Amino acid sequence: MSKIPGGTYGILASGQSIYDYSATPCCAVGTRLPMGDRVFYYGMVSTTVARGELLAPDSTDGGPWVLAVDGSCVAITAANSIFGKEIGEPDKAIPAAMAVGQRRIGITHADKLDGIIAHQLKDGYIFLNDTGGVQQVYKIKDNGAHSGVTTDVVEILLYDEVRAVTVDASCSVCIMQNGYMNLALCDSAVDEGFVSGVAMAPGTTTYPYIWVQTWGPSVVSSHTSTAHAGTNMVLSTTAGKATIESTGDILPVIGWGICDVATAGDGAPIDLRIRP
Repeated sequence: MSKIPGGTYGILASGQSIYDYSATPCCAVGTRLPMGDRVFYYGMVSTTVARGELLAPDSTDGGPWVLAVDGSCVAITAANSIFGKEIGEPDKAIPAAMAVGQRRIGITHADKLDGIIAHQLKDGYIFLNDTGGVQQVYKIKDNGAHSGVTTDVVEILLYDEVRAVTVDASCSVCIMQNGYMNLALCDSAVDEGFVSGVAMAPGTTTYPYIWVQTWGPSVVSSHTSTAHAGTNMVLSTTAGKATIESTGDILPVIGWGICDVATAGDGAPIDLRIRP
């Protein structure tokens, strides 16, 4: 048996086997682990999941959400800013209409941000869309807690500076946390545009840290027993399971079947093509 928990096949050895779960993280959530022709990402589940099930970020806890078409970006005073001192701007307020060069953004929503805690959105993304050519996406370095200083407001700190000014404060905002944070079972009615990968180990709220496979040969819980070999596979209407692509489907293909499955619910060998 290998003395290295993650195994030695591939470029990088992990501190936690891809087949194990853990109560504490061995590395940052979202860490990429290439192993030969397979790729894994380190994830944290927010509920109980089984080995072989398809996962996505919990849409009720951390997005992805469109916050509002208008009024999602709000001003924060210098006194109420959390991250001003961190980037040398302790006396600088955050404007609602973002200016080129700023790294702090205030966002608001009546209820979707409820429960967001400090650092939960770290390494997630904020998408800014407005008239006048403002189509931008930025990676989130950190965030404050919901209503940490102002009711229904979360402060976002970006890794990079804003490079295009918003036309006004009514900028449409979509926000999502790290794609491997707060994972739950995929549901094609909700998560059709975002699948994180396949659980390599059972996860629970007590043991939430697991590896999630995104690329290469894997086994995924199947919705049906129909012949899978050589077919495109997509997310099923049954949460966490894969099924054969049907005519008229608009779901993203997660891979293709390697061989047939005898019984519905069995693991289907699939060559994954979710995230290289």
